Amino acid sequence: MRHLLPRLCIEKLYKAFVRSLLDYADVIYDNCSIADSANIEHVQRRACIISTGAIRVTKHVTLLKEVGLELLKTRRKVHRLTYLPLENSKEDKLQKEEELTLVERAVLLSAFDKLGAKPKTTSTTGLKIWLAQMAEASKQVEELKKAETT
Repeated sequence: MRHLLPRLCIEKLYKAFVRSLLDYADVIYDNCSIADSANIEHVQRRACIISTGAIRVTKHVTLLKEVGLELLKTRRKVHRLTYLPLENSKEDKLQKEEELTLVERAVLLSAFDKLGAKPKTTSTTGLKIWLAQMAEASKQVEELKKAETT
């Protein structure tokens, strides 16, 4: 197939017909097993190999950089953060005014994963306030632990 079509056409076909199906309702199946997640990633890896003409032993991250894609797992996490339920309508207005970039969402999501909690907002202001509250709570817990040991 890669000999019949130019690389950009193959990438557009992948994004239009394959990745759109993988992204559809990905928030629902984001909690899939590691094996299932690896199978889903394999579909994208195979498309990258076909479009670039790379050999099979090429690292997946290298292929993604070459094609300009990101891991499907990362996309699912970003989508999960995007579709979290909002606390109230005021935050809905804030969300429309202050959209997070993909990088900001990924950074915030990794911070949430480290803290082991999930916020109920996706607005920039709400997330920053929530992170500050979680950081303050973490500091207080550590201070209590230090006080108990002394």
